[in-house]
Amino acid sequence: MSTAPQQSPLTRGWRSFLGDLSLVMGGVAGLWLLFAGANTALPYIQPGAEVVYSAKSQVIRSGSLFRPAAPVKVVIFGNSQVLSGFQPALFDSLSSGAVSSYNLGLPDYLLFVANLEHLCKRGERPTHVLMLFPEPDTPEKKFSLLRPGIDDKRVMDHLFPFRKLLRNLVIFAARASSRGGLTTYYEECRRQTQAMLAQKGYYFIEAQSHYPGHRLPADFRLQKDDPHRPFLRSASTEAPEFQRITALMERYGIRLIFVPRYFREGEVAPPEPQSALAAKLAQYPKFSVQGPDCWLLPNRYFSDPTHLNEEGAAYYTRRLWTLVGPLLEPQGLAPVERELGPQVPR
Repeated sequence: MSTAPQQSPLTRGWRSFLGDLSLVMGGVAGLWLLFAGANTALPYIQPGAEVVYSAKSQVIRSGSLFRPAAPVKVVIFGNSQVLSGFQPALFDSLSSGAVSSYNLGLPDYLLFVANLEHLCKRGERPTHVLMLFPEPDTPEKKFSLLRPGIDDKRVMDHLFPFRKLLRNLVIFAARASSRGGLTTYYEECRRQTQAMLAQKGYYFIEAQSHYPGHRLPADFRLQKDDPHRPFLRSASTEAPEFQRITALMERYGIRLIFVPRYFREGEVAPPEPQSALAAKLAQYPKFSVQGPDCWLLPNRYFSDPTHLNEEGAAYYTRRLWTLVGPLLEPQGLAPVERELGPQVPR
């Protein structure tokens, strides 16, 4: 009669440890899926800026930006000043239908080259790009053992997309108490996001507006305002990001136009009639600089110290059309694109 081999205490200990570890890992995975599912199912509990960023990021990844038959396709990049200052529907109407434009302004975000590159690769190539600011010069990250060049925030956002869920829930509940309750406020946030997408990326930042009629008082000033301080734009043509932009313009036959930023009257000094950036970029045919570095607008066009109200956005959009409309001619595909065809991922 044979007997089963006896397991040593060490083997039994390892089996017990692995069994407990499996239970713990299964529990952690279950919690991760639970929180990730809740975060995905409740997108509109995030702060407004994060909701806008997420919605526009989805448009960049897979949305349709332009009317296919439009001969001129314009996208404008920038931060929240672009988000709240450019009305694509109005801009398109001023072109009598020749232009199809989209507002890709993102809250507190100035980088744009990667987003434009992604649009081109998936077949949403604009013919023209409007910019208020040059792409910031970002130094190349070099790997080392002490500084491996890893973007910690990006890694955490990918591993734990729900890491702000509890904070967002608390803030959302606090705000909802004065806005009709949780359900009503959630639906209002959803409606505002859908309205932004329906308006092709334009978004009036009502949450930061605290004056009657969404207009700053005529005598409104900030302590940091300095009517003698000039605002000047600059771009480093030697920076890696500029070289990347140049290659992108050439490959896809895109023209990039720098247009004036807006400030309140008295916030900065009146600009020179023509931006000094124009001379610096004169040797780059795919780039042009139109107008001064900035326009100074009356307080009545602002809903808060930084952003335009809807009347101001319409005024700014019309001025942009007057400035760049004559330059918006259909752009053919660059030679390399005619040979390769549009770079649409399979």
